[in-house]
Amino acid sequence: MQIDWRAISGPALTTATAFIAIALDHNPIAVPNPAPLFVCIVALAASISGLASGLISAAIAVGASALFWWVSWRGWPRRVFALAAEIPGVQARFRRVSVAMAALVACAFVVGVAAAHLR
Repeated sequence: MQIDWRAISGPALTTATAFIAIALDHNPIAVPNPAPLFVCIVALAASISGLASGLISAAIAVGASALFWWVSWRGWPRRVFALAAEIPGVQARFRRVSVAMAALVACAFVVGVAAAHLR
């Protein structure tokens, strides 16, 4: 069983870029907005493997951008200024965001493998 790397490359690259951006967001390294990179990845995915891969990459990029925005502008400041009693709730929200990111990765790989089998 061979996996068509072109069908999975766009969604996988989009998800990997989102993970790296979120992981490096609150480190001393300055991370610029990943949106222009997402646009380039979506265009690359659409040109390499077609419209379906491009649309899936675009959906993953929109979801990852929303999670990136939440972590950067809502979640992290809330965690920094949280009282001791509020920290368990904030940690639970961060866990839900990490599960959402893992779901994006799983979705990218499942759709890529399904697209390869449907060709």
